[in-house]
Amino acid sequence: MAAALRLAPALQFLSRIAQTDTRYTMAAWIAATLPRGALVHLNAPYNVPLDPAWFTVTQNFGGQYRTIHEVIASGVQYVVIGDSWRFDQARQRGIVGEAVLQRA
Repeated sequence: MAAALRLAPALQFLSRIAQTDTRYTMAAWIAATLPRGALVHLNAPYNVPLDPAWFTVTQNFGGQYRTIHEVIASGVQYVVIGDSWRFDQARQRGIVGEAVLQRA
């Protein structure tokens, strides 16, 4: 019984990493749904891999946070919002600075 309890976290981890990365699932949905040539903005540094031959892609990276209003004003047709930078914000609060975090 004790061995099973010690193995539970490892089995849980193995189950998670064996699943399809949700970014690839989303990329497949985008490829099947959005029109070719669409202007897509990836609003996070760690986001969906899109084929630049099919879509015009813009993307924020660390320290380049744009508000959704700025993204829309730039003519973007579709926005993919990733949540990885939100987690990064929580971890980096003391490094990035409040001004950047408030803007995002």
